Amino acid sequence: MKNRDYNDRREAFIETSIPLFIYKGYSNVSVRDVLDAVNDKTASPSVFYYYFSSKDELYRSCIEYIAESYISGFEKIFDLETDDICLALIGFRNNIRKWFHVGQKSSETQGILPWITCSSSTANSR
Repeated sequence: MKNRDYNDRREAFIETSIPLFIYKGYSNVSVRDVLDAVNDKTASPSVFYYYFSSKDELYRSCIEYIAESYISGFEKIFDLETDDICLALIGFRNNIRKWFHVGQKSSETQGILPWITCSSSTANSR
């Protein structure tokens, strides 16, 4: 159980840090920023160092997490048992769109990959 809690907490640090690195840049993110983002505002930096040996290790873990998620998304698309190419293309577009705008919740994402569209009502509802 303790190992699972450790891994869950470590993953929470990674998931929370991705938008920080994307929007602020590596050099503008501090250990305190990371602790604040994971709602550990009163925690000592030693809490961070329990999970990561350095900010660089966290950054590399974030890159690895994004890459694994990106690849996993494509594997799911390729595993679809469908002849509907439109559905597969929309899945492809959505997987790319996810990582272009991590954490962004605005209409700005609508212009990404506009060339992948579909008129099928089935595919558009997914």
